[in-house]
Amino acid sequence: MSKVSDYSKFHTVRDLIDNSAEIYGKKPFIKYLVDDEIIEKSFIDLKENSLAICRYIRSVCPERMHIAIIGKTSYEYITAMTGALVSGNVFVPFAPNTTVEEGVELFEAGDIEALFYEDEFAETAKAIAEKYGRLKVLVNMGNADWFADIYEKYGDNSEYASLSEVELNPEECATIIYTSGTTGKRKGVMLSSANLIANITYTEFEHERDEVLLSVLPMHHIFCFTSDYFKSLLEGFTVCLNGEISNIGKSFQIFQPTTMRMVPMICETLIRKVGILHKRFPNLTPREAAEKVFGKNLKWVAVGGAHVSSALIDEYEKYGILLRQGYGMTETSPKITTGDNGNNHKYSCGKLMKSIFDTRIVDGEIQVKGKSVMMGYYKMPEETAAAFTEDGYLRTGDLGR
Repeated sequence: MSKVSDYSKFHTVRDLIDNSAEIYGKKPFIKYLVDDEIIEKSFIDLKENSLAICRYIRSVCPERMHIAIIGKTSYEYITAMTGALVSGNVFVPFAPNTTVEEGVELFEAGDIEALFYEDEFAETAKAIAEKYGRLKVLVNMGNADWFADIYEKYGDNSEYASLSEVELNPEECATIIYTSGTTGKRKGVMLSSANLIANITYTEFEHERDEVLLSVLPMHHIFCFTSDYFKSLLEGFTVCLNGEISNIGKSFQIFQPTTMRMVPMICETLIRKVGILHKRFPNLTPREAAEKVFGKNLKWVAVGGAHVSSALIDEYEKYGILLRQGYGMTETSPKITTGDNGNNHKYSCGKLMKSIFDTRIVDGEIQVKGKSVMMGYYKMPEETAAAFTEDGYLRTGDLGR
């Protein structure tokens, strides 16, 4: 199996799926459970299925549109997301718990013209569509059977085959991600393919080629879909879908992951379980206790979203797991730094990404320039201007040294 050595050839998500199918072929890319049976989808499956969705989207959305998707993490969601991105449209993900009021407000803000939703969210989706009144396309993606029909009808040898030949501009907006609004009005972060690709073509943290990643974060978060999926597409990792967070204990034992990405709260909850178990069974070694919770193969964890204490890093190390934190924000696609597998600065937030080519501290604030820095906030010129300095640095609003 070849190793990716030249990242310069990657410009769009289409480049990613083409390359991964060619290099990794029938190796499992996605694994998930259906009635306790492990289902596997290869890198070739991902390419073929995503292109089928792309052709379907272009058949119902012949003009470039902003396409909203409401759904939970699943293989089908991944093909819908990737299909939207390679179709030349703009992918706008929404959380499954989006209310009708929030949906209408954000659809207005984001000029949404098409909505794809899973059947579970049909009531909310139809209510949004009725109150919003500007949708040109409304698609109930149903269930796996709906996708299977699309994969077949719009396959490589179908009459629609040419619809997947789309000329993509890497500098054009590919996705709009709405911020949580915790620091004020929710803003639509515009990210291009060039932004997304720049943020995953890093080698600061060297990986094995046979990594098995357990994905637990929600798909509509950029930390999940760039780091768990696009990075894994690039590097040939196998991604195991956890589904509901309550499934995580079962997922560890079934999939036996080597790595995962988490937020600090999940990290704290899991290591607390290990500690309790170790007290109950003191005859176990620390690593044996950890394996009862995490499975036998987990060796490193990347954490983002909030600060990680040195005590938590040390606690994981005690149980034979390397835990390192990174730092970023949606506006930088999202990583600014990534964890280092050394011990020189294990309590820091990691090394600067190569996609961030300049950084500085001004009055305590971290300011950055780089290939992964956003295009701006959608239809918010004043907020965009305020986010950047006169000489083009993004104001992160975060304190650093």
